[in-house]
Amino acid sequence: YFFITYAALAVVFYASFLVERYGLGSSFSGGLISLFFLAVMLPGLFIDRVIVRLKGLTNLVSLALLCLGLAAFGVFHHRFPLLAGAVLAGLGYGIMQPVIYDKAATIAPPRSATLALSFVMAMNYLAVMICPFIMDMFRHLFHTHSDRFPFFFNAALVFALAAVTWFRRGNFTLGLDESYYKN
Repeated sequence: YFFITYAALAVVFYASFLVERYGLGSSFSGGLISLFFLAVMLPGLFIDRVIVRLKGLTNLVSLALLCLGLAAFGVFHHRFPLLAGAVLAGLGYGIMQPVIYDKAATIAPPRSATLALSFVMAMNYLAVMICPFIMDMFRHLFHTHSDRFPFFFNAALVFALAAVTWFRRGNFTLGLDESYYKN
């Protein structure tokens, strides 16, 4: 959860700098970030249907959406592709979020489910807190101050996790077994 939160935060923390550089205006930046959060919220309303449709590929598809959304921010300079990138990244993160919460509650003994979920939420806030520091460290390491770097870098990291997920999709952590989508 820490990792996908960290990766998705590129939209929240760095989109405004990118939009400013492209001369698209601060109100567009605010709308873009709002659209991202709307896209994060929507899958939670239909998560059962999403899982039934995607089955064991749910995590892989959500990582692919997040990766494509982040890459769109790095590649494109116009309003529509940036809006599409925000939606794709938000949907990817929004699908993973409830699945991770559910898995945390499932593996914890019933008396410890609240504690397990609090650890998951702690990872969320840890990612929020240290994302800029991690990104600055890698910007320094790669000698770049490009506004597109956070998007390309995080897209590459998410792509690597998606590749691992593909090969480990039978694993509890990275996959979904039939108990999630069988009635």
